[in-house]
Amino acid sequence: MRTDTQLPSYVYIVEPGTDDAGPDSPETTLHTGVRHVLDALRSTAAAPHVVLVSQRHVTRRDHPMNAYGRMLDWRLAGENAVRSSGLPYTVIRPGWLTDDLGHGHLHLEQGDLGDGRVARPLVADACVQALYSPAAQGVTFEMRSETGPGATPVPWQELFAGLRADAPTAARAALT
Repeated sequence: MRTDTQLPSYVYIVEPGTDDAGPDSPETTLHTGVRHVLDALRSTAAAPHVVLVSQRHVTRRDHPMNAYGRMLDWRLAGENAVRSSGLPYTVIRPGWLTDDLGHGHLHLEQGDLGDGRVARPLVADACVQALYSPAAQGVTFEMRSETGPGATPVPWQELFAGLRADAPTAARAALT
């Protein structure tokens, strides 16, 4: 629950077009757009917490998704802009999105090594929970879930506590 003493928070999530150039291109939406938002946020008096929703596989340049306007390269560039912005942040890399309401067992992972699916409502919940969890600040993580009933509450604080903070130069792959 938010109180008047908490800083403002922002979630940036966008699905780009797949053209190599133009206003909906991955470069424009996933990198330039992120940089513009960060510039605007840095000009405010408060340092807001930024949650960026990216995707799995951003560090895998040879993944087929990168054939669409270098989408993965530009997502990684946007992530790097957030990490180097000086603002409190969380980068969430969901697996393939589903409409399945059950979540079974939710996994938060790091290293961009796995694969998997995750329900859209879980990604939305992760964004909100990350905004208010100190353990989720300064981290990048992937999320996936196993199919199953979602009756039990997700132990967000426990899951966030199991993550390690990003190294100061984490995933700063240069675009060529």
